Amino acid sequence: MDNIEITQPKLEFWKKNIHLKTVDVINYATQGIGLDLNNDRQNIIERCIDDLVNEEASRFIPTPENIRTKDKYISIIYQGEGKQHYDNKEHDECWIKYTKAIAYALPDSLELTWAYLNRSGALFKASMFDDCLKDLDRLKHMKIFPDDAKLLAHVRALKSHKIIADREFSLSLRRANNNEAADQVDKDRILSLKLNYEILPVILERNNPEVSSLSDSTQLNYSREYGRHIIAKEDIQVGEVIGVEYAYASNIVQDLKYNFCGYCKKQSWSSIPCNNCAHVVYCSENCKINADNDYHRVECKIIPYLLAFGIKDKYLLALRIAIMGMLEGPDKIPTIEDLLSFAPRTRGFMNGRLRPDVHTSVAFMQTSISINLIDQECVSLADCFIMSYFLLIHMDSLPSGHDGDLQDLKSRKEFMNVVELIDKSVRVLMNNGHEVLMPQTDDINQQIHMGSALIVPFSLFNHSCQPMVIISRHGDQFIMKASCPIKKGQQIFTNYGVTWYCHDKQTRQEFLSFYNFTCKCDACCGDWIFHDKKIVDNNKINNEIFQTLDDLANVVEECQLLNKSLHYLTENNSIIKPDELEVYSVILNESYKFSNINSPQAVKLLYLLSNFVELTQVAFIRLYH
Repeated sequence: MDNIEITQPKLEFWKKNIHLKTVDVINYATQGIGLDLNNDRQNIIERCIDDLVNEEASRFIPTPENIRTKDKYISIIYQGEGKQHYDNKEHDECWIKYTKAIAYALPDSLELTWAYLNRSGALFKASMFDDCLKDLDRLKHMKIFPDDAKLLAHVRALKSHKIIADREFSLSLRRANNNEAADQVDKDRILSLKLNYEILPVILERNNPEVSSLSDSTQLNYSREYGRHIIAKEDIQVGEVIGVEYAYASNIVQDLKYNFCGYCKKQSWSSIPCNNCAHVVYCSENCKINADNDYHRVECKIIPYLLAFGIKDKYLLALRIAIMGMLEGPDKIPTIEDLLSFAPRTRGFMNGRLRPDVHTSVAFMQTSISINLIDQECVSLADCFIMSYFLLIHMDSLPSGHDGDLQDLKSRKEFMNVVELIDKSVRVLMNNGHEVLMPQTDDINQQIHMGSALIVPFSLFNHSCQPMVIISRHGDQFIMKASCPIKKGQQIFTNYGVTWYCHDKQTRQEFLSFYNFTCKCDACCGDWIFHDKKIVDNNKINNEIFQTLDDLANVVEECQLLNKSLHYLTENNSIIKPDELEVYSVILNESYKFSNINSPQAVKLLYLLSNFVELTQVAFIRLYH
């Protein structure tokens, strides 16, 4: 049932044919007549369209049939499936089905009333009493609320309030009993960390005057070899915060779109739906309003059409970035003349500063791509034509009843401008996007890919297979910390997918060649090979230091096991608070003094820090049986 109302195989097949034809055109344009894939962009796009209009099968963009947004029958089907999982005590599967039922139900409908009521029952069974009460509270505002549903809701609310009160009373009694004080220490530590994304945001003590989301310990430089890059103005210690920023734009992968708030990306158990589409949920009315203001009021109308073609998440995020630029206003989308008017180091600056929250900064980001990515490039162009067409149709910028004729569309300046804008957004993401990972409680060794994000200031850091920083997500805030000591004057490197201690040199070079990038880090130039064994000929090693390090490793392992406890699943946010990392950073800084940078001990230090940082993040939680 899950995809029957979304994808349409005929449309996916049509798009695949468009993609294959585009491959041939771009190969001929770049290899046959010598056009540059980046600098001759407009010419290449026009040639692709000219080739497509030669055949009727590819000339007309088809319109999906039977597009379903809100649909009472789909909502009813999902409620039936949810009931089956409920009877089998499969809490997580039950919850997700009822959430989908809520998403597809029409506003103020009987189906929505029962979907909220049924989901509250699933949450009650999973001991998520606070969220259960949130769903029950929403029923008070429903226009259709049958008496039998009211009675069931009232009884469930009373039971939830009683359980919460009994739990708090029992906890107070245990705390008052001095005889149990020692046994309560660990429990209190767990209970003090509630499932709460409203953590106070991290604030830099000293801001870089040009890039305010970076620390004043950094400096923005430019050179012909490295382009824009960041160097250290002073010595930086392990664990020190280098940058704090919110994503300009981010998304949730389709498989998890009902698990997270579509705006703030919080995992939400008592989410509310969009009023007009079934493809996003929110944790609150505020997030719903903010999303509509920023982009969703536009994308809401066309997402069902694009999903019918099987357009992937990364291209949908590029569309969102383009929409945000269009809604900010044409003055925020620079012309070619604007792009050439800035000095290379300060391109995109406004009043002497980089503004990561406006589209101007996005427009000046790196967009060049390698000929090695031509297959992916052709997929993106095919998607750009489709997305641009439906975007303009639903913005009333094309005549009603337009038949999708690409020949006519090519003659329309607005269509070509939108194609180029979305295409540029795709290339910005290919060069600068960050994959967002999240720890999960049911597998301490694996993270889930929850989405992607464009974090403008973090794109100023170049790649190295020997990275110096680690990035973590806290709510909708991203934090960059030093993962090793950094000396004054050193360039600060991040990582875009391959490291010397996880991938051999050939694998790294093949990956980086897709981006026309040659890494010149010590690991690549020296062809370092990581062997997970003890070093015996390192006279700097101090056994006492590494005994402490082993103790730290044991602490991490214990914390990870603690994450799996049922109480953590329903009550806790994390085990280590972000500010507690400073305590461990002191020991890690000392330990680095006794290990070579390419030694197993140094790699162990990096893994330790990664584990500590991971434990400061909210984990993805599933409702267990």
